[in-house]
Amino acid sequence: MIRRHNIGFSSSDGVKDRTGSCVIFYDYADKDTIRETVIIDGYTGAGARKLKKRLKSQNIKSPWLYLTHAHGDHGDGFYDIIDDEWFTPKGFGCYDPESIKAGAEKNSEIMQDYKGLKRIIARCSKRGIPVIYLHSSDTRKHGDIKFKIYREQPRFKGNSYDPHGWEYVNDGSLIFWFYELGTLVTGDGPAELGAFCQKRDIHAKDFQISHHGNSCNGTQSRIMKALGAVYCWDDSYSDDREFLQYGRYRCIENGLKFYGVRGDINVVYFSKRAVIYKNGKINRYSCSYTGKPTLRDANATIVRKVMQGKYGTSDTRTTKLLDESYNPNLVQKSVNKVITLAADIWSGARDYGTHENRIAKIDKELGKGYGQLVQDYINVLAGVKKSV
Repeated sequence: MIRRHNIGFSSSDGVKDRTGSCVIFYDYADKDTIRETVIIDGYTGAGARKLKKRLKSQNIKSPWLYLTHAHGDHGDGFYDIIDDEWFTPKGFGCYDPESIKAGAEKNSEIMQDYKGLKRIIARCSKRGIPVIYLHSSDTRKHGDIKFKIYREQPRFKGNSYDPHGWEYVNDGSLIFWFYELGTLVTGDGPAELGAFCQKRDIHAKDFQISHHGNSCNGTQSRIMKALGAVYCWDDSYSDDREFLQYGRYRCIENGLKFYGVRGDINVVYFSKRAVIYKNGKINRYSCSYTGKPTLRDANATIVRKVMQGKYGTSDTRTTKLLDESYNPNLVQKSVNKVITLAADIWSGARDYGTHENRIAKIDKELGKGYGQLVQDYINVLAGVKKSV
């Protein structure tokens, strides 16, 4: 099973506008073992802190790090991971900084990116972390996680509209195509994303809208939909119809289903299916990945904890359950069964006999431990107990 996680944000995180970019892929060997972790971009600010905290909480010491391009809002979080001796990354993948040197010599902001990437590479070398220079059409494989890398060769485009030539760096952003998963990660990739995919015969079902939701205009979003895209996301916290959401709203207008990082994003891939968990809803699409699911079914103990509120709500609950390899959908169905059955028994709509017989009967029907859980919820309804 492969899982994708995008760290989400709330107003309490102090994020006012865009958040940078970060996408995490996990390859599960079994229910209790994450075999490989691939991180594309490392956020900045609050996101960088959340990324580091998350990896430590999961005891992930040796991830693969990949950088789409040298902007700080994509790479700042990697500094902390590389410098922290708790981590021993297996490798750091990026483009060769020399490929943007010509633009850096013409523009001081691009020079900052050039120097920043050189610093990250130097820190990797100091810690003995292998640095892999990536090129267009390269293929990488980590466990079951497979992807191809594409890149439009950077070109300086200074003109009266854009005298600083920012497209030099953005056009040079690496794009990661997870061809078995149907997922495309773009970083600040080309504005003409549809044409880019059409040219390379990329048929993404689910894609990141480039440049924090800005890129992918009406024409490009229509091309993406025609190529088979169904879902899209961006990593901008803001919901304002401003610069950073231009592409987002063009995609929505053209019938693509959007979800973003107001709260976590989780996608689980298995048995030629992708299941998206977002905002308490589940969406699905077909893919070619054939890995087997490794999620646990619900049991009375985990259902009780959920009913006690120990896993939070909405996207937070989903993430915590998936972190422990529980199927959030089945857990929620079991919670609903307990609540419905208890209410029916309490109201007299269903007769399950006396207390002792009732618990045994429910245990036999729903599983060990459920009888007492239902009885405890009946006591909550009766006002005998405050919680299960």
